[in-house]
Amino acid sequence: MVLFMSLPELYCIDYSPWSEKAKWALDFHNIKYRKIPYSPLMAAPALKFKVRKKVRLRNKLTVPILIDGNDIYADSFDVARYSERSGQSEQLFPAPHVERIKKLDGLSERLLNLLRAEVFARMEEIPEAKLEKLAKMPDNARRVSLMIFDVIVKYLVRKYPTDNGESIRLLLEDIRGEVNDRPYILDSFSYADITLAQPLQFISPVKDEYVKLGKFQRKTMEDNELADEFSDLLAWRDKLYEIHRRQK
Repeated sequence: MVLFMSLPELYCIDYSPWSEKAKWALDFHNIKYRKIPYSPLMAAPALKFKVRKKVRLRNKLTVPILIDGNDIYADSFDVARYSERSGQSEQLFPAPHVERIKKLDGLSERLLNLLRAEVFARMEEIPEAKLEKLAKMPDNARRVSLMIFDVIVKYLVRKYPTDNGESIRLLLEDIRGEVNDRPYILDSFSYADITLAQPLQFISPVKDEYVKLGKFQRKTMEDNELADEFSDLLAWRDKLYEIHRRQK
């Protein structure tokens, strides 16, 4: 009798930098997985129930989440560590640098949370971004979906408050100091590069062949002033994608 192993399931939001961290690590290690698109408001109850042994029902549920049999990995960093144990490529977490990479991931997360609030604000200023993904729907379905979309945005704004007094520019300067005009944070490509590259997606997104965005959705993720000021970091990020990220 032949036994078929089911693939790990990755619940993710395709254009999300958090999901991109996890997907990049999995893809780097050539790990096959089933990608399951996630909708924050509508899919949350079912997924929360599915992972209830790992994520308490009263806690916030965030993606990416990877489910591999009975094992559940509930954030980007844990998924990346899973990929390191399961894959056979070069290391993304060199043993002497694991703690440093973890601290740099914390820097990435703090900056992403601040920049996400800026994206939410621009979504209110660019209503075309809401309609972009609904263009092919019939009128009635589009109106209902637009109302749901507005509810989701308001839900996310409440879910991820950002009044913590930190400065986006100072955190970007911290990343600039880590890069320090070198191709990689460490001696070679690692998860440190993957995680510190992701906040830049909310300043100037990468090309569509890496992360596909609609025209107006892309505008919600653009900050021209910061893009000019930190063009060196964007050039560094783009080179990483060119060399180390598979085109989709």
